[in-house]
Amino acid sequence: MLARYYPLPKQGFQQALGYIAAHRGPMDHRIGLSLGGKAARFYDPTFPYIEDSNQLELWLATADRPTWVLYTFENDLRHAWPKMHEWLMTATAHRATFPSVIGGGAVHVRLWLPSNKTTGAPSHEAESPASPSGDSLSLR
Repeated sequence: MLARYYPLPKQGFQQALGYIAAHRGPMDHRIGLSLGGKAARFYDPTFPYIEDSNQLELWLATADRPTWVLYTFENDLRHAWPKMHEWLMTATAHRATFPSVIGGGAVHVRLWLPSNKTTGAPSHEAESPASPSGDSLSLR
């Protein structure tokens, strides 16, 4: 009986990717963190994937455009990569959550805005990151 449910998606990655596609501006970037990045690549092999805090720090060194961030299994992310999770919670703004039938497996979408925005994209002008200063968290 369970076998018929195996082919069905258990998490909302397709919905999350659709949400990002519908809301991102033409110059916006997108990234998937940790397990969320791996899963996003299953549906879109071009989706940029950041596996750990070191890779996030490298990405932040050159990031200069609004970026949609996708992740899942928040508790696992918090324990495995606490600096990455801290950046996520302080430097990005929540945009959407897509439920899962797997415990703790909701798919989350957040938006990161660079502190010195130069894109001029009007779609994000009124939006701000969760951090009051808008500064990126140094992961060192």
